[in-house]
Formats: sequence, C-alpha cells, structure tokens
Amino acid sequence: MNDQSWNFFRTDGGVGSWEGFLGSRDLIRAVKGGPMAASVYFSECLAPASRELVGPRSAIEHSMVIGADGLRRELEPAPLSGAGGPGSHIPESFSWGFSGLLASLGGMRVGLEELLKTAKEPAQAAAFHQFETARHSFLQGLHAECLEALEPVISAGTPTGPSGRVEWRLHFLRGLVLMGSHDSHGQRVVNLPESEQSFLLAARHAGKSFQEDAAHAMLAAGWSAFLQSDGPGSPKLRDALTYTEEASILSPRFGEAYFQEAKIQMALGLTAEAFRALGKAGKTGAFYVAKAAADGNFKGHPTALHTFLAEFRDEQLRHLGEAVHPIAVRVRSLLPESRELSENTSAKRVLSFADGSDGAGILLLARYAELGLGEDLASLQSIAVVVRRAPPANPPGTPGDVDEPEDAPCEEVVVRRGSWFRKEIRARVTKSGAPAVLGGMAASTVASGGGLRNGDTESVDLLVDGLGVVVGRLSKAGAITIGRAGRAPVGVRWIPPGRFLMGSPDSEVGHHRVETQHEVVLTDGFLLAETPCTQSQWEAVMGGNPSEFRGDHHPVHHVTWQEAVEFCGKLTELHRTEGVLPEGRQWSLPTEAQWEYACRAGTVGAYAGEVEGMAWYGDNSRGQPHAVRTRSANAWGLYDMHGNVWEWCEDWFGGFTVASATNPKGPISGEDRVQRGGCWSVEGRECRSASRNWSAPDSRYYDLGFRPAMVRVPHGKRAR
Repeated sequence: MNDQSWNFFRTDGGVGSWEGFLGSRDLIRAVKGGPMAASVYFSECLAPASRELVGPRSAIEHSMVIGADGLRRELEPAPLSGAGGPGSHIPESFSWGFSGLLASLGGMRVGLEELLKTAKEPAQAAAFHQFETARHSFLQGLHAECLEALEPVISAGTPTGPSGRVEWRLHFLRGLVLMGSHDSHGQRVVNLPESEQSFLLAARHAGKSFQEDAAHAMLAAGWSAFLQSDGPGSPKLRDALTYTEEASILSPRFGEAYFQEAKIQMALGLTAEAFRALGKAGKTGAFYVAKAAADGNFKGHPTALHTFLAEFRDEQLRHLGEAVHPIAVRVRSLLPESRELSENTSAKRVLSFADGSDGAGILLLARYAELGLGEDLASLQSIAVVVRRAPPANPPGTPGDVDEPEDAPCEEVVVRRGSWFRKEIRARVTKSGAPAVLGGMAASTVASGGGLRNGDTESVDLLVDGLGVVVGRLSKAGAITIGRAGRAPVGVRWIPPGRFLMGSPDSEVGHHRVETQHEVVLTDGFLLAETPCTQSQWEAVMGGNPSEFRGDHHPVHHVTWQEAVEFCGKLTELHRTEGVLPEGRQWSLPTEAQWEYACRAGTVGAYAGEVEGMAWYGDNSRGQPHAVRTRSANAWGLYDMHGNVWEWCEDWFGGFTVASATNPKGPISGEDRVQRGGCWSVEGRECRSASRNWSAPDSRYYDLGFRPAMVRVPHGKRAR
C-alpha cells in the first residue's frame, strides 16, 4: 500500500509525528504550487483502484478550486487588504496542516472596521485593536509575535460581552498558533495541550448564541486532541471524538466535522461507524469522500474503503439517473425531428447519464449534478424544434385545452440538486415519452389564443424547445405569435442555425468597401419578428408614439438605438409576466450577422427576391413609409427586410475582414451603431441584403426603426 497521505495520520505502531508532517516539503510545495500541483500530489496519494472510482486528476483539481465544503466562500469573506500568506492557500489545501483552513474557520478574514461596529464600550474596542495587532502578526507568519500580542488581553480577561465575540476570536487565534502548521514550522510555538484548551475556551465563549462559531472551535479542539494521541488505545482519541461529534451536532451541515469524525473513528478501529460518518460528509460535498481515499487512516482498510467508494459512486449514479431519465425520455422523442438536437453536446450528455454512464468517477458525477445538469438544461431550453402533432381524440367542441390530458401521469423531478450555495431546481414532467411530452406546462404555451385545443381537427405544427416544452404554435402561414392579443403580440419566424456569406462581392452593383465578403457561422437559432416594430406595438409597451408618419400598422420610427433597446427590455418583462417567454430567452436587437442571415433567407444575390415587389424605397414609396406586410415576404416569411425603414442592430459599427467568424457581434466599443435594410427614401441599391448604414446611438430619423429578435440569454448573464 502507498503510505503517502494527504492528511496527517499515525500508524498502528505509533510511528509518525505531527512535527514531521508539518515539515513535509513535498506537500508544502504541492499545495503552495496551486490547484494543479496540489491535485497531482493528491492523485499520487490514491491507490490505483481508488483513483479509478474518484476520477481523473482534472476533476480533483476542479474540486480543490471549488472546495470540499465551500469553506472558502462560506466562511471566508474577501481577504484583508494586503493579507496573503496562509489564507491564500485555503482552497488548495483543506488540510489541518495549513493554518489557512483554521484561519477561515476562526473568522480571521473579518476586517477591523466591521469588528469595531460591534463594540459596545471602549474596552471592547481596545480588545479588537489588540486582536488586530495579533492577527497582523499571524498573517505575516510571525507566530511567536502573535502570541505575545494576544497574551495581555487574554490575561486581563476584558469583559467584551457576547455581541463582539472577541473572546472567541482571541482564544481561537491563540489555539491556532499553538497547534502549529506548515506555515509556522520551525518556530517552536507548538503546544498541543494548551492549543486544545484554547479552542475549548473559544467554544465556551461562542456558546449557544453563535453555534456555528462554537462548532468550528470544537472541531479544532478535536483535531488538537487527535494530534496528542499515540495509538488506537489513547484516551485522547476518545476526547477527540467527543469534541468532533459535538461540532457536528452544533452544525449539522458541517461536512468537515463529519469527515474528521470518520477519520477519528477509523483510528479507533470503528470501521462501520467511520463509513457512516463519511457518508454524511459526502452528502455535503463529494470531495470529502475523495479526501478519505487519500487519507492514511482510511487507506489502512483498503477493502472496506474500496467497497464504500464503489457503493457511494453507484448511489450517485442512481440519484442522477432518477433526475435525468425523464428529461432523456423527452429529448429522445424529439431526436428524429431535429438535427441540431441530435448533434447537441448537452443532449448527448443527458442521454449518456440516463443510460447509466459508468465511466465517470465520483467527482465528475458530483460536478455534473451540481453544475453540469443545470447548464445542459439551459442549453436544451435554447433549442427550437418544429413538431407536427396529431389532432386530439376528444370530440370537437369539448371545452378546455388538451396540451396535456388532465389525468396524464406526471411527476416532479429534481433537475439540479441543492447545496449550501445552490437552490434546488425542480421540473414537472410527464412519465411517458409519447408526443404528449409537448404538454404538461400550459404556462409555456405562448401561441396567441392558447395552444392546441379540442376543437382542432387538423395536425398542427408546434415550436418546442429541446425539453419538449411548447414555445409557440405555427399558423398556416408559418408564423408564430408571441404574447396575448391586445397586449403587444409579436409575430415571429424561426430562423435556424446555419452558415452564409456575409457582405457582398466587389462585382455587386452598389458594393461598398465596408461590405467585405466573409463566411459567418451562426450556431444558435433564434426567433425574429416578421415585421419591423409597429406603432401599435410600441404604444402598447412604451406608451406614446414618436413617429412622424402615423399609422397603427406602420413601422415606428424616429427612435434612438437606446430607446429600441429599452423597448426590448420592457417587452421581455411583459412577456415574462404573462408567462409566454421561453426559459433562457429574451428580446433583443438582432446582431448585424443575424439580421443579414435572416434577410437573405438562403439567397446569395443582392436581394432576397425581386426588389420592386419586396421593398418600399425611393422609386415607389411616394415619399413616405407604408404599413408593414404590404410588400412580399422573403423565403423565411419576413416582411420589409428590404426598404420601408432602416433597422437598428445590436452591433457597434466596424469594418469586416475576410476571415470567417462564428456568432460575430461586432467591435466591443465604438461611436456608431449599425442600421440595416434601407428605407423608403433611398435608392434600391441601398436596400440590398449587404447594405450597411450607421449613426450615433442617440440619433433619431424619420426613416429609422427596428425589429426585435428573441435570442438566447448570454451565458452567465441574467435576462434583462
């Protein structure tokens, strides 16, 4: 067996010393080398069989960055100004050999100003200032000086009262220094019995009023007692277990306490009890289970450890499968309808886990349950699939929707398990994988007038997301209406992902040097309004009407770029309130690439059709804009992409290059925003698919409007 251990342990023969562990140069070098170096050392501590169950080194590295119990984020606020040293290694170590972990538990990162706010009298403020002096020495690695600064205030027994908790901090810091660490090795400050007593005093001062603080102090006292034991029969092991069990009682979600309890029980030979406690630790953070696999006390029982790791991993797979299976049923039923879905990485991953992926280790499974599944759901919700649904079997005239039969078997499943830091997410899904997967969530049916009803006798095309939730209902003309009648409904068209040549060749009549032709790939489909925003839509959302040429069905114009963006934000809020906005989507101005791709609708010429029949422009407009939908649509059902009014795009204006681009969004800054499509007052050549115009975002003109798009919310951002 490899005797290398991530944490300190004593062998059955009593070999090994705390002082020797503190001087372990290899471990110090690994941990202070950052997550990558630490994960390499940690992986070397694992037996080959354990490494296979725990997972690859990359998963270990990720777990170290995130932290076993979230101690870095939950217990340690932002570092003090200029404070480096021990605290900077907390997420990499989670080893009692590094004082940074205990510094976090002891509240060493709370600034003096915050502490002074709790002082009720001058004596308390003076005690906090003395504590600050001691803490500064500690953070500088001057441990003997830290003890000297603590001694006067502790000896004086200053009555600071419970509100400031200064006694707890003082005794905890003293215990921390006396315990010793890799950071203080060689300074001759270690005094384990005194350390134990200091932690017990800290716990007493925290008392019942501050149970989390008391739990941290009891945990530290338990470790001090553990370090004083000299073998399985040592009474200090029993003391250590008593203290640690008290810590877990005071703080039932404290994973580090359960882990330490398990480690001490293993040292006592209480194997069954140890693995029960380890199971509790694993429920707060899977990294504790991995940490046990690299710990000398657990490695001394290789068969029992391997059995526990295998069973823990199997349980993870079972729980994950229960969450993923209903989602996989929905995805699988839609695969024949969508090439995008069948090639989607998230869809493949969901199906893999639903089938019982047995190649993933404990840490990868935990990471997927905590983060990956939620990210995959967001990805699947951003896909749109057109599905033909057969008419209902109910006789015509029966009242009510049949998006899902009332007695359809449904269940609520956990799609992302909760933790200390993440809220649990649940979804209501059907148990069957039939076309009924399109129902079950009536609030997601966004077609004006409701979804498929019992009176319908023909097959209906529905737009659904990658989870089978209805996004919209296609009319016979192929349009989808988002929103309720009378409250700014927007007719939209689904624009599938794809690639095209953006810009124009030099030979095109009207070509301009800013139209350099290049290939563009759009990986996400989106919904684009059939027409420019009309004046009636503007009034319903914004109130008022800035247009000079009035008409409910005429394009709104004389609006700035900022006002167009504001409209999109308010439309997002309105449709989210109505419950008709698909998850993970928002209204926005289209990017310039999205606009031209939609305008071309698969064509490569100067226009998407015959310009005279498609556009209101200078030769036929009679000097004014016209109602939308009064000229021909392009092949994707979009009206007025050529002429009528210029349309604002999301992008800052900038030049093109010949290089291909994926999902381009223009320059990150600039002076002017892009406009596209031409207008009623210009020549036909300015209405070409590639024609570009630009002006300052605060510009407003009588021939300038916009067209909203429903796009995916950018990753890592909240929908506006």
